[in-house]
Amino acid sequence: MRMLTAVLLLLTVFAGTSYGLDWVNFTVARHVNTTFVAATFDNAMTDVNQAMQLDDHDCSDDTPCTARFVRSGGVGTFGTTGDGLDVITTDAELNQVFGVTTHRVKVVTAVDRCSGTNNPSFIGCGRCNGFGYILEDWVGGNVHVHEYGHNVMGCGHRDDCAWNIMNAFWIGTNNSVNSTECSGFGGSAYTQLCGNVYDGNGGPLTSSAGPYWVTCNVTVPTGQTLTIQPGVEIQFHQGLKITSSGTANADGSTSRIDLYSNNPSAGLPSAIVDGPLEISNGGELIFH
Repeated sequence: MRMLTAVLLLLTVFAGTSYGLDWVNFTVARHVNTTFVAATFDNAMTDVNQAMQLDDHDCSDDTPCTARFVRSGGVGTFGTTGDGLDVITTDAELNQVFGVTTHRVKVVTAVDRCSGTNNPSFIGCGRCNGFGYILEDWVGGNVHVHEYGHNVMGCGHRDDCAWNIMNAFWIGTNNSVNSTECSGFGGSAYTQLCGNVYDGNGGPLTSSAGPYWVTCNVTVPTGQTLTIQPGVEIQFHQGLKITSSGTANADGSTSRIDLYSNNPSAGLPSAIVDGPLEISNGGELIFH
């Protein structure tokens, strides 16, 4: 990194800002015989939100997505002690739990029945094109989002890549969505930047049009300026860069600018720019 003037850089692990994101609120309830707390749900959402943020390189069509999932209100309860609805083994029990319409997320101890089939390996069941999903109390955020996907996108699965969140089989690290699924979840794909980018041609970069995803090296041509406005997020594929033969300016005086690498193995290294940033005359900004 060179030709940086008046800049304060802080290396950190980036967890995301609120700029340009699409928040999906989940109401949550547990069966009274099931142990489950709000922190368990919130931690699961933190994990899946990072997966939504990244092209994890596991599936060829993985797309960074603006959809983010969060709990709405406290964790409620349903059922009565000893009613058996905490372990679902019949259609009658399944329908009773789906009949809890006060909360979208219904947490139980075991889901052994779904889609007319009994299978102890089931860990969740979502109502297709309807309201609500049921899952076991220990599962991760990718299972929550998978079952929510059935609520908003129907019963289908996508099994062309083992890491797809909408794959029929859970491998524990399902982390990928394509642009169609991103839209179905209520988000939109990050705005891609590639090749010549400057004000009037892909720029200026704004928080309302972002977040941005650098998918090939970006160049600001001679005689042109690329303005990066406060609040902008830019994700870089590993090893890619923004190079300026003209000028790239970022004014972070009123709000920080987050630049981060798509390199999970390195802990998602980031630079948070809290002051003016200028790249000019052949300077470059590169993330590894």
